[in-house]
Amino acid sequence: MYLSRRSFESRWKGAFRRLTSLGLLTAVLVGCASAPPVVSTTEHVTLTSPTPGLSLSPMEPTPGVAAITPTDPMASLWLPGAPNGTWLTPTPLPTPALAQGDVRLRDWSETAALSLIQTAVNYAAEDDVFSWGESRPNYVRNQAAIEVAVREMLLRYPETPWRDALEWRLALARAIEGQSTGDAWILDQMERALNEKQVTPDGLSAWLEPHGFQISDTGVAPNLVGDGHDDRVLWITFLSDNASGLVAALVQRDDDRYALEPIRSDWNFANGARETDEPFLIGDHTGDGLPEIAVQIGYHNGTMACGFDTYLYQWKDERFARLQPDLPRTESCGFGGGQWGYGALDAAGVPTLEIRELRDGSVAETLERYRWSSGDYVLADRQIASPRESAWLHNWLAESIEQGHTQAVIDRLSVMLAPGTPVSTEGGERYEQYLTFQLGQALALQSRPDEAREAFRRAAGLEFPVTEAVGRAAQAYLDRYDGDDTLMMACHASLAVMADAAGDDRAIGTAQEIDAIRAAWGYAPASPVHAICSLRAAFRHLVERHTERTPTAAMGAFSRSGVAIGAQAEADLDGRGVPDLYLRVLSPGDDGGYQDWLLLSGEAQLSAVALDTLADRAWLQNTGAPQPLASVVLTVTVAPDGVRVVRVNRDGDEAVWILEPQGVVTVPYIPMVASDLLGVEADDGGWNLVLTSLRSGIVQEKRWHWADGALELIAPTDLGREAELFGMQALFDNRDLPEALRALQASLSGVSVSAQRRYLLGLALELSDREPEAARVYAAVIRAEAGSAFARLAAAKLDDVP
Repeated sequence: MYLSRRSFESRWKGAFRRLTSLGLLTAVLVGCASAPPVVSTTEHVTLTSPTPGLSLSPMEPTPGVAAITPTDPMASLWLPGAPNGTWLTPTPLPTPALAQGDVRLRDWSETAALSLIQTAVNYAAEDDVFSWGESRPNYVRNQAAIEVAVREMLLRYPETPWRDALEWRLALARAIEGQSTGDAWILDQMERALNEKQVTPDGLSAWLEPHGFQISDTGVAPNLVGDGHDDRVLWITFLSDNASGLVAALVQRDDDRYALEPIRSDWNFANGARETDEPFLIGDHTGDGLPEIAVQIGYHNGTMACGFDTYLYQWKDERFARLQPDLPRTESCGFGGGQWGYGALDAAGVPTLEIRELRDGSVAETLERYRWSSGDYVLADRQIASPRESAWLHNWLAESIEQGHTQAVIDRLSVMLAPGTPVSTEGGERYEQYLTFQLGQALALQSRPDEAREAFRRAAGLEFPVTEAVGRAAQAYLDRYDGDDTLMMACHASLAVMADAAGDDRAIGTAQEIDAIRAAWGYAPASPVHAICSLRAAFRHLVERHTERTPTAAMGAFSRSGVAIGAQAEADLDGRGVPDLYLRVLSPGDDGGYQDWLLLSGEAQLSAVALDTLADRAWLQNTGAPQPLASVVLTVTVAPDGVRVVRVNRDGDEAVWILEPQGVVTVPYIPMVASDLLGVEADDGGWNLVLTSLRSGIVQEKRWHWADGALELIAPTDLGREAELFGMQALFDNRDLPEALRALQASLSGVSVSAQRRYLLGLALELSDREPEAARVYAAVIRAEAGSAFARLAAAKLDDVP
């Protein structure tokens, strides 16, 4: 994720202050004398101008440097000689041994700097092995050493005639690492070449090939930016892999000049075979004259998961903006995923956008329809999608009842169970009984007791002996059902019958095989957790039928309905100024489990949000006796956009909830302990959730960026890595050697000190004319990480290393 310099700098300085205040800086920060940003006291070697378009690779020895030509790693996805599908065990590459006694730096020159780059390139080739899922992790990881060597060359010798070739190699390294920071260089060079008539649009792919890139696909887009021209959409990928890359628009201006506008960057080296023949779909489905571009980025892990992610873009405000909503991942290996497409016309005659997918552990698909409004898609309707196969009807029924779509259940089952209509036994020999029970449950949840009781009577004796499991469950429900206040007790009684029939008096067969459950119950459940009745739906109905505005006012009614409360805590969770309530609700029986809920105040009624605290979605679990709580403490932090971060401590068990203004709760898994610090920090692009921990005397910091309703973990995950990145920025971008030294010294207090950190510190010392210290740091790199790419670079810096 891109972070602006201002955002990055503020994060680093805050982290640095926290490190200092905690006394964790073991290195003494020594003030550095001011030094010129570019340091070169050795001979500047003038080289012959390089061939235009030359790109450093292991196949091309650098002029003036000893020729070393290992096999080009870009020529194939596989290590030469290794059969496809083989998982090779990497062998650490040797590092020259340190000589005895003191070490000192070798004399440096432009030729030596070029040789250092060649050393890094060659090391990446030698260390390139095929690993799990068609990946080449060593080759990707070792691009960092190439990048550092190239940036040092450009820092020391900014006027080098090799600059263009080095900038291209830098862009390639960043792309292989999955970064988009080289995209601007790539597009700028393409644009310049076109406008200087060095190449035509049709010749761009061949022009890119010497630099390790190609244009894999081109699409024509009429009126792409609203100027009436037919422009092109380009799919720029690696030369060796066309599954990921950079999508850009080639726009022809009225003055016969070209502009390249970025659309989406998604580099993923060795991503496997492309999973779609159409990396982008172009069409004006909204009727506003500007086409939408659906970018389809493929992925393939070499084992089971493969498919593509789709993102919608359109030209607006002089750039390509991403449209909402997020589209589902499309699986092409047959392991789930979602679908999207254009469906029925809305009131304005514009096709709606339809999305079908499984969400939040559901066993039935959610169908969402979006309509076009004011330059974006907005949600028009959400429902449980009707099953496309009759065998999945029980999934749809269970999910619809769980989520409150009871009228859809009643409408469908009333037709299926109408007199004279044959009911399929595809779902099991007791399937008609099961469907009739679900009709009764849906009617009960709509507060229609007379119709519900009639349905349960039919289910209890529907042409089968009452001893059958579903019939006994219906009778148990009927015996305890006397209107809304008894829903939970009746539901639990029916669940207990089904659990007993499955052979486990504590649970609904969560450890049983589906076929054993089917034999015991006489029908095939969607999963063991969707047995017969939904306590979740029963409790939600109990909450939402009350007109009290505050949760505490409804507690008496809950108690009369057989709801046992294990623990509770109050806090203003939704910002209305009225206390909301956290509850641990125990099931009405002695052998049941529990579920955690948030009860939120409302204008007219309460709303209940279930929090899945256990591994699956059942209420009755293999947990034995109910689990009450002694204490619950809630701490609420308000983020800049109104999202509320709720930290909950339940008997010492820490968790984090995210409560959006719309009332949707996201529950990320963030392991933490009571001593950890949790906060919200504004960012240029929104806000971050920050967790600071003290582990074994070392401060660790994790950050998550909140975007599009989800938390995205931000690397790095410790303060030392933060300092390293800031040190690189100060060293290479800002040319600020004192600041770079301070940051890199601070990075030595991180969770783990990498060879790259040590090497960068040595480089900063070297450029600051502190050569004896630099030599000692380079030697420390070799001793600490022998066999690494940065140990190879460090050895090249020392004069007495053979």
